[in-house]
Amino acid sequence: MAFLADEHVSHHLLRAIRLVHAEIDLTTVQQLGMTGANDDAVLDRAAVDSRAVLTSDVNTMLGIWRARVAHGTAVPGIVVIQMLGSSLKIIAEDIVFLAEAAEPRDWASPIFVPLR
Repeated sequence: MAFLADEHVSHHLLRAIRLVHAEIDLTTVQQLGMTGANDDAVLDRAAVDSRAVLTSDVNTMLGIWRARVAHGTAVPGIVVIQMLGSSLKIIAEDIVFLAEAAEPRDWASPIFVPLR
């Protein structure tokens, strides 16, 4: 699975993910020229590009994602990052694990990391 990181994802975490797996298909909204884009635009872009969204925005992004699911709108997968009490290394390893092992059915619901 490929990922699109929204603006809420720590650049320290993005670096840790790339250290764990340098070849991971991960881009950011900043790299796409979407800095400041609203959450709907980020979800739309992720869906078009077949990428799961990485976010730490539990309130807005996750709420919009759930509303889109309820309305039958096409949504990408979403990974909600919960940094409190966890290390960058563990979260990075979990995201790499999802990239390599998650099945399509796994993306039907939000995935919260760390997984442990």
